[in-house]
Amino acid sequence: MESNVDNSQTSAPSNVIAVKGKWLTLKEASAFLGVHFTTLRGWADRGEIPVFRT
Repeated sequence: MESNVDNSQTSAPSNVIAVKGKWLTLKEASAFLGVHFTTLRGWADRGEIPVFRT
C-alpha cells in the first residue's frame, strides 16, 4: 500500500507532516491528528495551522 504521507523533507521540523497533493477536510484532518474538530478549528482560527476555507 502506497502512503500519501511525506516525511522526507529534512528542513521541516520533526512534528510537521506533509500530505502529498491533497487537502484534508476538517473531519479528515482531525481524525489524522487524533484531536476533536473543534480543537483543530481553534488552531486554525488562531493561525497555528495553515487552512484553506471555501
